[in-house]
Amino acid sequence: MHIVTKILVILATVLSVLLAGLSIAYTSNAQRIKQELRTERQRATAAEATATEATQAGAAEREVLQQKIATLEASLQESTSRLAGLQGDNARLLAESNSLKQAQATYSGQIDQFTSVIKTYAALNESQSSELEALRARTLDASRKEIALADRINDLQGELEVARETLRSQQEQLQSIREQGGAGGSAVLSDGGRSTGFLKAPAEFRARVTAVQRDPAGQTLVEISGGSSDKLREGMRLNITRENRFLATLIIERVNQNDSVGRVDFLGRAGEVAIEQGDFVIPTL
Repeated sequence: MHIVTKILVILATVLSVLLAGLSIAYTSNAQRIKQELRTERQRATAAEATATEATQAGAAEREVLQQKIATLEASLQESTSRLAGLQGDNARLLAESNSLKQAQATYSGQIDQFTSVIKTYAALNESQSSELEALRARTLDASRKEIALADRINDLQGELEVARETLRSQQEQLQSIREQGGAGGSAVLSDGGRSTGFLKAPAEFRARVTAVQRDPAGQTLVEISGGSSDKLREGMRLNITRENRFLATLIIERVNQNDSVGRVDFLGRAGEVAIEQGDFVIPTL
């Protein structure tokens, strides 16, 4: 064999061996590359899913942020409007404050003037107050004296009315006794010769009507808070009064230790006056 051919055969053999080694290496690398490719594809799929989720989450967060931004912008606009209003109010209040300060200065001057006038009037009022107090004292003293005098006049008028009614009653009784004497009868004097025919109670006697009733004949009977212990006797004649006003006469018919019962003589005024519990009982004049 020619030398060149031998060299070519050797080269072909070496190349075959190298090709076989390369084929084995390629096969091994191809399997590994396929596995890595599958792994990378899975990673890419997972990354795409993660990216999708992140995109969706980002979109939601972006929407929330946009809503917050819109809310903040509205709040900012409202705050801006409120600030403008407050600035206007502040300017108005400052103007009013300046006006009030000017008015205060004016009023302070007027107050000083009024204070001096008031002090002057206070001095005058103090002098007039002393005079007025003295005048009031004199007026009050005169009023008290006038009231006391009026009370005394009322008391005297009441006593005068009682005396007049008593006198009228005694005159009627005297006229009745005279008529009886002229008819042939004689009046029985049971108190030492008085022409009335009735006993007279002690001058200091005082009592109250405690009960009022009517007898079967329709006459008014009263019970009084005075009896034999007060030196009352049957047949005594008393006057019934109310507030110093004469009402009627009372003729004692029954006397007990501490109370008595008598018949009321209205002296022709039975329909005009009425006896009440608590009326005052005094002796006749």
